[in-house]
Parts: sequence; C-alpha cells; structure tokens
Amino acid sequence: PESRLVDIPRGVEGEFIAGLGRDQALRRATTHLDLWTGRVWLPSAGTLALADLWGSGYVHPGASVMGSSVSGGSARAAIGGLARQPRGYLYARIGIERLLAPDPDQQALLGFDPTVRMVPTRTRLANTAVAALIERDWRVPSRVARINLDVAAFGAASYRASERTPEPNHPDDINDVATAMGIGLHAVPSALGRPALRLDYVLPVTHPVGGRSRPYLAASVTPWILFDRFRDGRRAR
Repeated sequence: PESRLVDIPRGVEGEFIAGLGRDQALRRATTHLDLWTGRVWLPSAGTLALADLWGSGYVHPGASVMGSSVSGGSARAAIGGLARQPRGYLYARIGIERLLAPDPDQQALLGFDPTVRMVPTRTRLANTAVAALIERDWRVPSRVARINLDVAAFGAASYRASERTPEPNHPDDINDVATAMGIGLHAVPSALGRPALRLDYVLPVTHPVGGRSRPYLAASVTPWILFDRFRDGRRAR
C-alpha cells in the first residue's frame, strides 16, 4: 500500500538445527531435527512468488530415517504468490503436509484454511493434508485508526487422508474432501509486517460425511506473508 518499499530476501534461504538428547519416556537416545529451506522470486513488478520446504521430528538410532525410527515427524511444502491487481491483489497458495508417527493431538496444516471447520473431528486427525486457497482482495478507500479495510472473495479446497485409526469408534480410513467459497472483510494495518484480522462468511460447497454443511462466520488472524517462513521451532503453529 502507498507504494512503500518492502525488504524481501531473494534467492534461497534455509535453517537447520539438530539437537541431541534422551527420550525419557522410551529411555533411549534421540535426535531432534528441525529444518527449513525456501526461495522468493520477483517475476515482475507487482508479482511475488514463494516456495518453502519444512521437516522436523525425533529420530531414534537403530532404524532407517524413513521407517519407524521417526516420531512426532512432519514433512511439509507450500507454494504461493501475490499479483497486484486494480485496487487490490490476487493471492493463491497450496500446501501439503505428511505427519510421521505424530502425537495424538498433532494436526496437519494448521494454517489458514477456510474449510477446516467443515470437517468432523476424526478428519482433523488425518496424517496427510492438502489445502489450497485463491483469493481476490479489493482495497476500500477509507482508513480508521491506521487500519485499511479490504473486501475479498475466495475459493478454498482441502483433502485429508489417513491410514491410521485415530478413534476406536471410527475404524475406517480417512479420505475426505471439502470445498468452499466465500466473502470476507479484512482489517489490514497500514504499518508493514503487522498481521491482518479477518472476518469471513464461508459457504460450504462439498463436505465430508458428518461435516458442516451450513454457511458460517469465521474470525481469524492472518500473519504477514513472510512471518511463517521459518523452521517449526521458531513458529507458533
């Protein structure tokens, strides 16, 4: 907004940390790995593209890294982009995550996903998730207390799958798809780097069996576009 300059790192970045210790519950040595790598492109003036890869988890000695030696693990990837449009912008993002021997309360892809409230509880425990969002925002010509207002129209889709049985009463595999469309009102601070407040009206299009089928309002906070480009250990998930 207002043609301000934003310091966006170009090229490839990354972080990697390995922590050595002992699993007190299993009484054996363990190593915690936490890594991230990503890249930003500026294909043209007013266009921004991002791609990121994350990996984390506990690796126990005596087995292969891709086998049962990994617990509390996560492998995740996301690509996204922004393109300037008349009086606003177009935003698109798709993310995928695979959990490896996760904790019972660990959920995949906890970022902004308008369809997450449409799925039943058992579906949220899936260990594989894919979520996509495309959104068009328009800036409203007004300002209140250094807050810009945007109106938005969006479409979203998600797929969640799992081979495990998270609950005894649900022995079947998880294989659920949810799609939605909606409109929203966003309060965007004029200061760069601040999160935006969202109030979205979500209309379910398709939903899993037992999921929400009625329209609903969803309030959420969307971080600054560069804030989630770190290792999981530095992010509040």
